[in-house]
Amino acid sequence: MTLSSRFFVLLHFLVWLALGPAAAQTPARTASSSDLRWAASWAAAPQDHAQAPAPGAALSLDGQTLRQRLQPTLGGARARIRFSNRFGKLPLRIAGASVALSTGADAVSPATLRPLRFAGGGSITIAPGAEAWSDAARIEVAPGQAIAVSFRIEGPAPVGTVHHLPQNATWMLPGDAVMRPVWRDAVPSQWNHVVTGLDVHGAAARRVVVAFGDSITEGAGADERQAVSARYPDRLALRLRGGPGSADAFGVINAGISGNRLLASPAGPPGIERFEHDVLAQSGVTHALIL
Repeated sequence: MTLSSRFFVLLHFLVWLALGPAAAQTPARTASSSDLRWAASWAAAPQDHAQAPAPGAALSLDGQTLRQRLQPTLGGARARIRFSNRFGKLPLRIAGASVALSTGADAVSPATLRPLRFAGGGSITIAPGAEAWSDAARIEVAPGQAIAVSFRIEGPAPVGTVHHLPQNATWMLPGDAVMRPVWRDAVPSQWNHVVTGLDVHGAAARRVVVAFGDSITEGAGADERQAVSARYPDRLALRLRGGPGSADAFGVINAGISGNRLLASPAGPPGIERFEHDVLAQSGVTHALIL
C-alpha cells in the first residue's frame, strides 16, 4: 500500500471517528429556544501569501479599510466573524470592523450595518499564528443572501493570511470606511484577507458539511465564467436547500485550495496538516467530503 493510500485509509477512519458518531446520534427534531449553538455558515481555507503571491497584489496593509463579501449557507439572527493572523509574522491590529447585508459589489444596506465588537471593545490585536472571533452581532442572516464584512487594518502589516474564495470579493479604500454604506473609488483586491469564517446562531439539529480538496473543490475558474454556482460545494448547498423541510438545515463549507496536495505544500499547507484546522475545527461540523 502506498503512502497516499495509507493516508486515505487513516483519514477516512478519522473522519468517521470524529464526525460519524455525532452525526448518527443527533436526531432530527425542532430545537427549543435554549437548544441553540454556533454553526459555520461560510468559511474559507487560509493560506500563506508568501506561498502564492499574486502579481500586482498589495504586499502590505496600512490604514486601509477592506470590505469582503461572503455567501452564507445557513441562517440565523446572530452572527460572529473569524479574523485570522494564522500566517502572519507580526501582530495584526484590527482598528474597527462591521457587518451588514451586501447590496452588490462594495455597497451594503445602511439599515443593517452593525459594528463588530471584540470582548466588548471596538478593536483587537491578533498575535502571529492566532485567530479571533468577534462578539455576536444581531443581524438577520439568510442562506444565499450575501454578507459584507468591513475592517480597518492599522499597520504597517505585511500581507500574511489570504484566501482566494471567491475571486473579486474584496475591495480596499484608504482611511476609515468601516461604517460607510456606499464606497466610491474603492480598489478591488486580488486576494481576500484576514476574514476566514462566518458563524450563525441557531438550532442545534442543523448539519454542517465541509468539502475538502484542491482546485476542483475550490472551483478554480468559476468567477471567470460568471457562475459562482459552478463550484460543486455551492451547487450542493443549493440542492440541499431545495429539499423537503431542509431550507435551513444544511450548511456547506468550501475548504478547497487550488493546487493543494496531501503531503507537499506548493499551495497552502499540505492536506494532512490542514485537515484538523480547516475541517474538524469548523463550528458544528457533522460531515466531511474528501475529494
